[in-house]
Amino acid sequence: YVQRAAGVDRALLTLAVPARATAAARAVPGMRANFVPHPVRVRPGLTVADFLRDSAGELRATLRHQNYRGDRIRRDLGFTGDAGRSLGPTVNVLESGFDYAFGACTGLLHNLSTGPVEDLQIIYLDAAEEGYAVRLDANPTRYTQEELDLHRRRLFAWLTTLAEAGPDARVDRLDVLLPEESAAVRAGWAATTVDEPYTGVVERVRAHAAAHPDRIAVQDPDGTATYAELVSHASALSRRLTAAGVRRGSRVAMLCEPGLPFVTGILAVLGAGAAWVPLDLRAPRARTAALLDDSGPDVLYVGPGLDHTATELLAAATAAPATVTWDASRDTDLLPPSGTGDDLAYVIFTSGSTGRPKGAMVHRAGMVNHLLAKVDDLAMTADDVTVHNAPVTFDISVWQMLCPLITGGRLVVVDRDTAADPQ
Repeated sequence: YVQRAAGVDRALLTLAVPARATAAARAVPGMRANFVPHPVRVRPGLTVADFLRDSAGELRATLRHQNYRGDRIRRDLGFTGDAGRSLGPTVNVLESGFDYAFGACTGLLHNLSTGPVEDLQIIYLDAAEEGYAVRLDANPTRYTQEELDLHRRRLFAWLTTLAEAGPDARVDRLDVLLPEESAAVRAGWAATTVDEPYTGVVERVRAHAAAHPDRIAVQDPDGTATYAELVSHASALSRRLTAAGVRRGSRVAMLCEPGLPFVTGILAVLGAGAAWVPLDLRAPRARTAALLDDSGPDVLYVGPGLDHTATELLAAATAAPATVTWDASRDTDLLPPSGTGDDLAYVIFTSGSTGRPKGAMVHRAGMVNHLLAKVDDLAMTADDVTVHNAPVTFDISVWQMLCPLITGGRLVVVDRDTAADPQ
């Protein structure tokens, strides 16, 4: 619960321990209790059975260090004063059912208080025949009563869900939200579907070109292009891609620097019914060649000044797509765009940090839905100027390039040196 509620990969709890490793030590009265850090991580895909087994192992590992005093741990970590006093929410498991016999009298234990709480304390009390009692205490300077009540309700609901789940259920799929919170997320925060007929990116950009043909659409280090010029360039390139073998459902690898030629290439590829696959010009040639082979493009679109780079890339790859180069030609009669919302829009490969790079395939309706959501989130209008500074192999570049164009605004593309300059 703490891991999910805090949004962290590993939860750090403060575990109350007796610091008494033997039965003899547990029988001697004295103040020995200690508070030690207890890391817990629920790995993705972990089942309930595995979770309980892993938790037991982590608990045994922590208990081996129960005599390592909490104040010394903080000192060894370099904390001073109250800093680090609480290393996370405290979990305190208390036993009950002890017999307190005073001759003919029997004493009953009533736990009135567990002392001051640094942050949040979760107390599990073994109430014998009555089962377990769970109580939450919080530091009033850090939590309001409403926040504490919400954590209590969520935790109790999650414990109930965990208890009722089967051993093979995945822990990461057990909801930590209350039913009414989940409903609010689905009905409100996640209600991002736009209730309107699908209209593609090319059609939206052309509509702005028809309404404001002389408005600046793209500005890059080499100059500017109006909306009329942009759609004219894209239509001409769509014809050349089609002549080179591109069909609806094809993929076009794009070996091109950010700027007008790249943006034109996107609109041309979409207009031809295909999907674009951006390639990183600065990546090792072997990696780029492997991505070219994996994506299986029908055409390699080559930006200005990159003919030699394209030749070297094709020599290192197994794939042998046709090549189409940028030539700044224009169309007077625009080619009707091809493709529907169910068709593929683009493929962007992952970094490969966890293995072989994988191509994420995004369809057109999903892309347009994301673009419209971004326009709504940022309240973008035709009066806005948007900077494109992200690498074209990063998904963020998609909205940076296309959101300003579908709203009639201006896209300003900066080179990598400018993007990396903090001044």
